[in-house]
Amino acid sequence: MILPSVKHNFLFNLINTSLKIIFPLILLPYVSRILLPEGVGRINYAEAVINYFILFSSLGIPLYGIREIAKYRDNQLVLFQKMAGIFSVNFCLVILSYSALLLCLWFSVIEKEFTLVLINSSLILFSLIEAEWFFQGMENYRYITIRNVLVKSASLILICSLVKTKEDIMLYAVILVLGIGGNALFNFSYIIKNHGSTLLPYLKLRLIKQAFKEHINAIIITSSMALAASIYLNLDVIMLGYFSTNAEVGYYTSCIKIMRVLITVVLALLTVLLPRSSFLVSNNQMQEFEKLIILSFKFICFIGLPCITGILLLSKQMIFVFFGESFYPAYGVMNLLCVLLFFVSMNNLLGMQILYPLNRERKFLYSILGGAIVNFSANLFLIYNFQAIGAAIGSVLAEIVIFIFLFISAKDYFKLIFLKKGINYLIASAVMAIVISLLNSTLTINVYVDLLIKIAVASITYFLSLIVLKETEFIKAALKLVANKK
Repeated sequence: MILPSVKHNFLFNLINTSLKIIFPLILLPYVSRILLPEGVGRINYAEAVINYFILFSSLGIPLYGIREIAKYRDNQLVLFQKMAGIFSVNFCLVILSYSALLLCLWFSVIEKEFTLVLINSSLILFSLIEAEWFFQGMENYRYITIRNVLVKSASLILICSLVKTKEDIMLYAVILVLGIGGNALFNFSYIIKNHGSTLLPYLKLRLIKQAFKEHINAIIITSSMALAASIYLNLDVIMLGYFSTNAEVGYYTSCIKIMRVLITVVLALLTVLLPRSSFLVSNNQMQEFEKLIILSFKFICFIGLPCITGILLLSKQMIFVFFGESFYPAYGVMNLLCVLLFFVSMNNLLGMQILYPLNRERKFLYSILGGAIVNFSANLFLIYNFQAIGAAIGSVLAEIVIFIFLFISAKDYFKLIFLKKGINYLIASAVMAIVISLLNSTLTINVYVDLLIKIAVASITYFLSLIVLKETEFIKAALKLVANKK
């Protein structure tokens, strides 16, 4: 089978990444000013609760599916057998997860934000029929991009047209859910239309039992990583909702969303290279595998370090522009969370792009478990005493612990000397920081205009600094990779 062009994959993923940036940048300022911190907190609390049931229903399948599909995409017979087996396991888990949720609702184990939780519960079903892992494993980024453009555009239009007051919170939740459901329905229709006849013979009870035996052990290991990671991705929100107010949840989750937008930028190339890493490892092309690792690290430094610098110096203005004056107390949370840009990206590189393709997911699991234990223990004290600030500190501590464990586990492939390749990006970020500091003390036009000017000048300064430092190796390597049509 001819591999999809990395050039085309990168360009399509660049469009996807742009959508993930533009959509929140338009939506967050609008929704935050209408729903206010309390409304935003209610929405995000309900999402955090349902995410646990989605994690159980998926059980690591999104990651496992990408790896398995990428491995066998040049063998059609094995490919669709694997796909049918993974889907069958997912289907059974969705039934169990829905049953558990209904029991929790029936016996009032879940009482807070009952209606919002119920609305979001349909995401469990959508997580099954979406099967995004199949399209990512096949590197079908063209289809993913076109679908995302259509669905996200429709969702944005509906929200801006229909959500007008803070009383429209339920309507907003429904539109968000339907946006995700739109992706799922497109994917399911595509699979049925193009592969339904091929998959049907494998969807038999006898083969489903075999699929459980074949996949369940590996899926459990993978799911353990996802479940452990959820400790500091969702539990901190739930603990904030329990120990504090909806406003504190709104402050924290709003900053987290901004960080996730920026992390999406940092991980733009890494997302495309995950299936390629699995393919190279499975075909024992280890030199090419190491080149991808170095390229990924330089990309993290190239984007991540200046973003962290900019947030530390411009967080107050960013909070005002993105969320409004009512979210002003959240700037301290944003200052703490910005370091996640580097550590989350590095953990993705070390864990997902190195250990996971090498079938060393157990080490990845142990690292995440270590971070989860640290995060949960820290949250018990920090959230109760410091609320959103405490949750931010706990998340940062967790990622640092995970980074240390992963660095030790992946040292055979990510060598200490690689860190030296990020020095020039650190120097350029320091120069950029000086320029922003000077602008902060002299520029006082308008908060929106000021922020735009500072970002533009800082970006130009950063790129000029890299040119002066003769840091062109990364750009040349990236251009060479995306120009490769093989």
